[in-house]
Amino acid sequence: MISYTEKGQPRLLNITGIRSMVQFLRRVFSGKTDRHERIQKLQEEIASLQKQLRAAQEREERYRQYFALSNDMMFVHSPVTEKIVECNDTTVRILGYSREELFRMSPQDLVDPSLLHRSKELRRQILADDHILFETVFITRKGKKIPVEVNAHLVEQNGERLIFSVVRDITPRKQAEEALRQSEQEYRGLFENAHDAILIFTPEDEIILEVNPQACRLYGFSREEFIGMSLKDLSRDPARGRKAIRKTLLEKKFHNFHTTQFTKDGRELHLEVNASVVNYRGRTAILSINRDITERKRSEAVQAALYRIAETTASTADMQEFYRAIHGIVGELMYAGNFYIALYEHAEQLLRFPYFVDEYDPPMKERKSRRGLTEYVIRTQKPLLVDTEGIRRLHEQGEIEVIGHLPVDWLGVPLKSGEVTFGVLAVQSYHEHIRFDEKDKELLTFVGQHIAHALERKQYLDRLAAKRRSLMVTLDSIADGVITTDGKGKILFVNRVAEKLTGCSQDTALGQAITEVFRISEDQADETLLNPVREPLKTGKLLEKSKVYLHPLDDDRIRIISLSTAPIVEDENGGEIVGAVVAFHDITDQQRREQEMQKMEKLESLGILAGGIAHDFNNILTAVIGNITLAKSQVGDMPGPRKRLEEAEKACFRARDLTRQLLTFSKGGAPIKKAVSLAELIQETARFCLRGSNIRGEFHFPKNLWPVEVDEGQISQVINNMVINAIQAMPDGGVIRIACANHEFAEDAREQGIPLPPGKYVQITIQDQGVGIPREYIDRIFDPYFTTKQQGSGLGLATCYSIISRHGGHIAVESEPGKGSLFTTYLPARPGLRISRKKRGAPSQMKPSDQKGHVLVMDDEEPILELTEQMLKRLGYACIRALNGKEAVKKFREACANGRRVDLVILDLTIPGGMGGLET
Repeated sequence: MISYTEKGQPRLLNITGIRSMVQFLRRVFSGKTDRHERIQKLQEEIASLQKQLRAAQEREERYRQYFALSNDMMFVHSPVTEKIVECNDTTVRILGYSREELFRMSPQDLVDPSLLHRSKELRRQILADDHILFETVFITRKGKKIPVEVNAHLVEQNGERLIFSVVRDITPRKQAEEALRQSEQEYRGLFENAHDAILIFTPEDEIILEVNPQACRLYGFSREEFIGMSLKDLSRDPARGRKAIRKTLLEKKFHNFHTTQFTKDGRELHLEVNASVVNYRGRTAILSINRDITERKRSEAVQAALYRIAETTASTADMQEFYRAIHGIVGELMYAGNFYIALYEHAEQLLRFPYFVDEYDPPMKERKSRRGLTEYVIRTQKPLLVDTEGIRRLHEQGEIEVIGHLPVDWLGVPLKSGEVTFGVLAVQSYHEHIRFDEKDKELLTFVGQHIAHALERKQYLDRLAAKRRSLMVTLDSIADGVITTDGKGKILFVNRVAEKLTGCSQDTALGQAITEVFRISEDQADETLLNPVREPLKTGKLLEKSKVYLHPLDDDRIRIISLSTAPIVEDENGGEIVGAVVAFHDITDQQRREQEMQKMEKLESLGILAGGIAHDFNNILTAVIGNITLAKSQVGDMPGPRKRLEEAEKACFRARDLTRQLLTFSKGGAPIKKAVSLAELIQETARFCLRGSNIRGEFHFPKNLWPVEVDEGQISQVINNMVINAIQAMPDGGVIRIACANHEFAEDAREQGIPLPPGKYVQITIQDQGVGIPREYIDRIFDPYFTTKQQGSGLGLATCYSIISRHGGHIAVESEPGKGSLFTTYLPARPGLRISRKKRGAPSQMKPSDQKGHVLVMDDEEPILELTEQMLKRLGYACIRALNGKEAVKKFREACANGRRVDLVILDLTIPGGMGGLET
């Protein structure tokens, strides 16, 4: 576990502090012996990490030196953010910006604004080709314009793509080119004395017409040999050169490109070519200024190789993959068809070959130390380049013995850690046309030093990773969240459970103040955060909280936790407090289950009350509404009495709606289920509610929505209540979005805060753009009689909750003041269930005189019987009255016996002290 000094340097928590933390973990989590012993063993391993980490930091610094020593400007930037993330001192010195200023800038900020129109195409080209070479103009902090050549490569580090740019000041070259254009006399002087090779040749067949002295020196040909020679005889890729010439002729301007040509003795030249169209002695010709960049290419290749070595060390987990990557990197710098890495165990005098590739000798794993060339390099601790004759001489002198196939050239360099050689990196050639020289020796020696550091660091990181995995397994096996801090409250460690609950990974949390990651408060609505380590760090006393609210960083889902914080002291007998450990347990589901239980108890109590009064009240309302209806038919078109009757009827309807809501909570409100298409039911109900309002409804239903088995009337009531609430929350208009989706809980949904068993459900979401619900009310909106409306009954959402619960579902709400509300409902789905479609015809217009027949009516309320009889008689029916089920059955049988056919039976479901409608 790592803490940080005041200068930002990492340091390890000392062993006594670790021991104190372990003792606390033992007290908090369990008294099991096996866990205690495991943590004690980890203490012994952690003690050595501090020394090893300091050594690793020193080695890390050496990797950056090559970047800082270049005379060219170098920087790395992200193609995503376009920000510079690294640069060398030369960049700071030439441009005049501080490093901090450069890190806030993009490469485009350095470019002359008149040239920025090329940026988009250049960015597309490097992303497509991984490399680009172009010229542009940089502007320094003081406003000075510097023409530069940018050599950019696309590289990858830890999965992130970056652009590595080498920028060279080409002011001298530009001045030379400008001078050539100014006058023929100046041109001739520059031509003869230029440090770059200059060739003039015909564009058609590329016949050389003129060369300058530097061209003769560079290529090794005399002027007489050059004149009349075809440029194709010098080129490695004539087609590429021809393409560049065509582009130069077409665009009539300077064209810059890289190519490879050969000297008279066959040596390969890497050239940077600037070609332009000129008039030479009255004819069109191509003037080519060729700069030898062979050494620069080698330097760039080395720099890129070192960068890749560092990246490979950090990103490659498998050692064989690491060795293969190193082989590939060396192969890009020189011939490495035969390549091996040898590691020497001094104590055992054993030579191991973890990686060995050779076209003649079979792979070797290990051997006892002998007197081969590899052992010679280990013994002398110096690089060795030797040919066949040299190998024989060393053998004759008794310095070595010949092991394996005799090579034409053998080149090996030592791999060192400090002054100790622990291995050898070697390449060899068996072919006369492939030879190594002193430059190859210097190059491999330089690269070998970095490979040695990378290999040592890789082995160290592997050991460190193994120890860290062991520590992580131990702490991650604890079911509760654990966070440790240093003495200043900066986070040192976050275990897996803590990462999940806080919404912050350990990589992000390290070094941050605990209050920035572990955000807790005493009250859910109170944004005042508590610092759980302040008092333990100050007083050394244990802090315990049975219930606090945790605000995760990754979402707005607040968790309820209990926590315990203990200080970490310097030694077992007391001393300086060097940190603290916080252990916490998620009790959200436990709290939610308790709240759900309380809510159900409230609803059950209301149901008992509703069952006692709703039936009688409904009977009274039925009689009142029926008599009002009859009275309306009797008063005819008399405006005064009819208006009064209509107002009384409206009031009765409102009372009836309230009674229906009360009945939902009683046993009589149990759902009568049937297969239903939710999409049709929801759209029909919602559109009816939205009719005439300034609210627009948006509906989203998948074609493969699962059927459900529900009480159509009750679910319609739920949708009706929620849509009306949404309308009332948007007095200025808006949009209500209603959607359904198939949803399956593979595991217990309680882990997501939803009290439903695993299974398939249909999810209904209703989202408005209204005023939202204050946080202090969010947990009470489903309580019976709770309302914030002046004319509300407080039963709308309570009714919704009761109906959905009776259907085996769940309803929840998310809301924020000013941002609207989102109601989410889950109903059990019945995939494969067939839905019967009822054809609805237009209702017929019936006249009273058209109807005949006998209707049996059973009700225990005499006024209702009388009212029903009057209505039926008005419609032309004969009414048979009964006060209970027994009487109804008797009169039904009598009617049948007397030849009177009963065409319709109307039964009251509940008859106190007698047979109800169902039994009848």
